[in-house]
Order: sequence, then structure tokens, then C-alpha cells
Amino acid sequence: HVGAAAYRGNAVEAGVARALSGEDACPAFALSEFDRMTALLGDSRRGKEREGIPGMVDQAVGELLPYGPPSSMQGAVSMTFDGLAIPIIGFYDFAWANHGVIADLKTIESADLESVEKAMATYAYYVQAAFYLKVANLIGLARELFVFIFVEKSPPYAVACYTPVDSVLEAGRMI
Repeated sequence: HVGAAAYRGNAVEAGVARALSGEDACPAFALSEFDRMTALLGDSRRGKEREGIPGMVDQAVGELLPYGPPSSMQGAVSMTFDGLAIPIIGFYDFAWANHGVIADLKTIESADLESVEKAMATYAYYVQAAFYLKVANLIGLARELFVFIFVEKSPPYAVACYTPVDSVLEAGRMI
């Protein structure tokens, strides 16, 4: 069962992507995406998850606009492994070829380092980062950095960008 919190993250990504593409009304677009995705969802937290979306979009856009438009968004990456019948597939949120960066946006309670490290361990984000970098390099995208963009889900909607250190990426590669 996917709850309203997961759709909140998707909606924020959609609003940020729209803004980075030069479009207007991005917080309103994010809200409409959230409403569309949760229209039939019986999650009692729907209203609470919805209320922070405009602030999260605005703060993330303010942080990311200086890097210019991404070269790609919602990029699919996949890889097959011997002995595994189906490929492993993922979607990164943003890539900036001119900076050699692949990024994934996450919403989080607090964007301080301790909270981010806990989320990295709890949700195995380090595996995601290692996978995306490996596949990107294998298919010739020549990305050198993976950056997590963490946006707090309540005011002041602080944004923090973290690049996993090599030891964390190595742990992700071993899984």
C-alpha cells in the first residue's frame, strides 16, 4: 500500500521539474499532480501531506535554479545480471551533464546530516546512488557524482544536497 507521503514526493518532483524546464505555476501544478495521484486514496494524512507541497517546491527550485536546466529528467536506468531473469530498473530525477551530476530528490522530516544519514541507512539510498552511477557510466552518460537533494516536508522547507562519500557508495555496490 502506497500512502500519501509517497505521492507527496512525486508531486514535489513534478513541480520542481516543471520549474527547471522554465514553466510557470509550478507549486499549483505539483498540487494538481498530488490531487490526481491521490484522488481515490483513503489515506487520512492526505490533507497534511498536501499542505507542504508548495513550500517544498519553491525551496527546492530556489536551490536548484542556479545550476541551469537539467540535461535530462526522470531518466530510466536499467541493468541485467547473470542469473536474474528480469532487469533492475530505476529512474533518477535530474541529471546535469555539464556538471557530471545525477540527482534524486527526497522529502524528509529534517535535512540535517544526522537525519539524512539515518534515512540513507533506513531506506538503503546508498544502494540507489551506487546503482545509478554504475549504470550511467556503463551506458556512456559519464556522470561522476550522485547528489541527493533532501527537502524538509515542513516549514521552513530547508533544502540540503548531499553526495555520498566513496565508502558509502562502495557499500551500495556490494549489495
